[in-house]
Amino acid sequence: MFKYISEILAQFSMPQRIIALLVVLLSVIVITLGPSLINSITLDGDELWTTINKQKTQITELQDETFRLNQVIRDNQLECTNQIIDREREILEKLSFLENQMKNVSQRNLMRVDTTQPQRIIRVLPDNNMEMMMRGINDLKSDITKDIQNRGK
Repeated sequence: MFKYISEILAQFSMPQRIIALLVVLLSVIVITLGPSLINSITLDGDELWTTINKQKTQITELQDETFRLNQVIRDNQLECTNQIIDREREILEKLSFLENQMKNVSQRNLMRVDTTQPQRIIRVLPDNNMEMMMRGINDLKSDITKDIQNRGK
């Protein structure tokens, strides 16, 4: 068999022999190194399961972190809402104080003693500005009370 190969090679020119030798050499290298190269590139089942388990653990940790951050957001929103309600209550108290002060002033102004005739008391009607301010304060108090009740639910 080898004698036939030598007869075939004898009929090739020198450049053809070199090319044939290179083809044979390349084939031997590919056959020898090919399987080990393929094994190094591809992952076996154990490596894949390890990677999958790492990713599952990472997903679980990220879900826990997301849940924790959502809880922090809810807590902060609740705290902010409570601060707003407290501030509205404070404003409501101040409005009530102003309303009481205005009522006291307006009641004192309802009756005046006539300086020309001291035994005569003159009834003075509150002025329109005072009534408008009282209505405005009552409207503000009503709106704030509704807001507090709605947010408190």
